[in-house]
Amino acid sequence: MKFKDILHHFGYQPWFDYEMAWLASDETEECVHTELYRWRKAGKLIELRRGLFCIAPPWSRYVLDGSAFANPIYPPSYLSGEWVLRRAGILPAADKAGGQASYSSATPRPARSFENPFGRYQYDILPKDLFFGVRKEGSGGAVIYVAEPEKALLDYWFLRKGEWDTARFEALGIDASRIDAEKLLRYAEAAGRPRLIKAAKAFIRYSGGIGLRLPPPLLSSHYLRAEMAAEALAMESLDDRGSYLLDRLYSILLRIFHEAGAFSRIALCGPAAAHYAAQTPGGPSSLDFVRLETKGYSPEQWLFKVKKYLAFMGIEARMAFSKKGAEHSGLVKVYGLAAETGLSASPGDAIVLRLRFSAPGSGQAESEGSTGFSIASAQMERGGERFAIRYVQPEVDNRSQAVNI
Repeated sequence: MKFKDILHHFGYQPWFDYEMAWLASDETEECVHTELYRWRKAGKLIELRRGLFCIAPPWSRYVLDGSAFANPIYPPSYLSGEWVLRRAGILPAADKAGGQASYSSATPRPARSFENPFGRYQYDILPKDLFFGVRKEGSGGAVIYVAEPEKALLDYWFLRKGEWDTARFEALGIDASRIDAEKLLRYAEAAGRPRLIKAAKAFIRYSGGIGLRLPPPLLSSHYLRAEMAAEALAMESLDDRGSYLLDRLYSILLRIFHEAGAFSRIALCGPAAAHYAAQTPGGPSSLDFVRLETKGYSPEQWLFKVKKYLAFMGIEARMAFSKKGAEHSGLVKVYGLAAETGLSASPGDAIVLRLRFSAPGSGQAESEGSTGFSIASAQMERGGERFAIRYVQPEVDNRSQAVNI
């Protein structure tokens, strides 16, 4: 077997192993071992670990990247933890030790470490039920499995003992702006480890809610309960049904407002208010309104942000903007709840909301206020409800030059 045969068979692969080389040759195992050893000593091959090789420059047809070899060195595994966090800029302080690259991975097998010219490869044991939040990427001609940043952070916490709190986050210098707090919390709950859920919530407090699309802490537990409620939940009485619908609408509005601008508070009234308040200790029970500052965004920017977070929540939105007026419309679907939304805003405008609620066959219960918006008409549609939501600029005589989404 000659080196040109190696190039012919494996020149378009990022790596190969001894068994592959032996099967591609007509020689004995001993001869293949000897030739691979000789080419490695000559600098034509790089041994990644015992029996695993890649073709060295300048013979390699790829720009060699050490991350391309992390999975095959010790399968099954995926890149995670410190390496992913460092690459994403979440752990800027995690520098190379002694100038050597370090690749951290998770595996269900016993923990191991390997070293080769590309760096040090560390494999930490992780339970199989935590193997999620992983995506495929291309690297050096190879397809590799890499944890998403939020999952890599959870793996990092899982593998290190002790509680995670603000002091520990600060000591690490974690850049919270690069983490999707919503996804982090969702992954922590999927992991089913109380310690990880606690760490995720502590991180959200540490980050000040950056990237978070949840209501304020006062309502977090109630919101999460509502978010997990089944769409098919049957409510027989008016109060129960009204409470459920308002609960869903309330959580949706909070999530949108939290990202799109600064809000003060929202409260509900009508037949369902007492029942709703009873289920939400410390929650709103009196008439109030939401004040939303557009923070200097143009209407286009504001609508783009709203649409972005509607989409994140699983809401199908069709949005068009016209500076000349409400020329476009669409339907926004929220699980079993549908909403038609209009907005009128200029940079820096304050938007005040007023709520109007009605349930099928119940008459109408609505909130009152001196200015603001109205949420009009609800009707049954295959077991779901339909709402029309309109945002109106304050102190403009309740006019709506609405842009619809």
